[in-house]
Amino acid sequence: MTTLPITTTCYQRRITELQAQIQALLQTLCHRRSSPADVARIDRQMRPLYAALWAMHAEINA
Repeated sequence: MTTLPITTTCYQRRITELQAQIQALLQTLCHRRSSPADVARIDRQMRPLYAALWAMHAEINA
């Protein structure tokens, strides 16, 4: 059985975009007083970003 090649050339741009989104969320926490609800909301927004980064990392290093 042959496998399809994994195309990873677009990952650098996507990784940069995800890192910028994560940085923006972290800046939101640093620049204002955040309630526990704010922190929970930002955590929910960050989880898929980190998951996407780790998925690309796993494909590149497989």
